[in-house]
Amino acid sequence: MTSQIRRAVVSVSSNIAEGYGRQHSRDKAQFYYNARGSLYEVEDQSLIAKDLGYLSTESFQQVKELIDATILDLNRIIKTLVG
Repeated sequence: MTSQIRRAVVSVSSNIAEGYGRQHSRDKAQFYYNARGSLYEVEDQSLIAKDLGYLSTESFQQVKELIDATILDLNRIIKTLVG
């Protein structure tokens, strides 16, 4: 589970970086969509970790708040790219 969460987190930052490097708005947006999907994967894996007792409710809430804020930021960026 830890390995899966780490891979998803790396995927978030990698997709943002790759999207930033693209020239066309639609190409950029696609990578930001992928980053957003990876954030939802981190959220899901974190929820499972909490339910299994590997992560406290407080820690889960902290992670969820960061995920939610990042998703909002990505949504704003995507909206500027695709309208």
